[in-house]
Amino acid sequence: MRILQVHPLLRGDRLSPVAGGKSRVSLQLTSYLAAEGHALSLFPYPERLFDVPRALRLPNGHTAALCSTAVLPTRRSLAADLAALMRARLYARRLSGENGSFDLLALEALRRALAEQHPGIVHCHHTFSDFPFLYRGISAKAPLILTHHAYQPAARIDLYNWVVFVSRRWQQEVVERTGFPIDRTRVIHNPVADVFTQGEVVPAQDRRGLAFLGNLIPRKGLALLLQAYIENPDLRGHPLTVCGTGEAQAEYRALAERHNLPVEFRGRLAAEEVRQVLAFSSALVVPSQSEGFSVAMLEALCGGTPVVGWGPQVEELEAVLAQPVGAALTSDTSADSLAGRILGVIEKVSRKQLPLEEIARRARAAFSIKHAGTATLRLYREAQAGAP
Repeated sequence: MRILQVHPLLRGDRLSPVAGGKSRVSLQLTSYLAAEGHALSLFPYPERLFDVPRALRLPNGHTAALCSTAVLPTRRSLAADLAALMRARLYARRLSGENGSFDLLALEALRRALAEQHPGIVHCHHTFSDFPFLYRGISAKAPLILTHHAYQPAARIDLYNWVVFVSRRWQQEVVERTGFPIDRTRVIHNPVADVFTQGEVVPAQDRRGLAFLGNLIPRKGLALLLQAYIENPDLRGHPLTVCGTGEAQAEYRALAERHNLPVEFRGRLAAEEVRQVLAFSSALVVPSQSEGFSVAMLEALCGGTPVVGWGPQVEELEAVLAQPVGAALTSDTSADSLAGRILGVIEKVSRKQLPLEEIARRARAAFSIKHAGTATLRLYREAQAGAP
């Protein structure tokens, strides 16, 4: 199968400002599909790439064709590109795009990429992007698929043939709000990196403390977790390891120092280092209501580490695994109630009331790249067959 993927290039996710968990997941899928023998090409719009090597070496050693995203139109193609740009603007229902005049170059680049690669499937991994407008502007025919990573509906979601959601809750909410046909949607949970599906499960007696993993920005909820430490002295007996960086890092560090909290800020870690932190923690705490389906929670569960997080995701995880996995938070969770939920999970771990090895076994099966890749290929075949 010939597949064109639209996601960030990610030469190095430590350098790329758009290289979050969702971007790494999309690259992981591209790598898996290439390893399965499919012909992969990458169109990393909206990155502005004028001159690129013809092949990209993927993390697993396989290769994908790398397409430029900006090509100057020729005199013969300029009129067609301008007409396509106007159609794209009509699809977008606005006169200008998020990338301005660059989109004229992107249209020409996309036209050439499709002509050279002949994809049978085009898969976009950006929920909010002008790409579908450009794609429909040049009247491309291959089925267009979106992986919807956000709880806010994509603009003109109707321009996609199929939509993949990473959680059932998002599927239900977006379908209800947009009227997109539910029979043209699928739920495929994000896979974790292979490193998180390996290694022994650390027994309860060898675990200590809590972990927080994510960008250090207000909406991720670390401030609420630190306030829980401030208000509940019992929580201070369980050190917190914070993995991540962000704009509020200095503020959070100062707060922890001012109140003499048992918090260690580790910065941004490699995947194996994150796995080690999670493996030896009693629980991962994700107190953010903005998390639709946190990859960090999946990584923790694959190591048998219980989670404390936003209620809808915890409830969906328990349904998927048919197994209690921790504690669910509500929208009105206070710092004191958060501390109580955390201490309750820690007690269950210490008393061996949560089967850590069984949690890990089920999570590793449900959130492996093989599971996600197989489901994605099944959808591709449906899309090519014209179903439903």
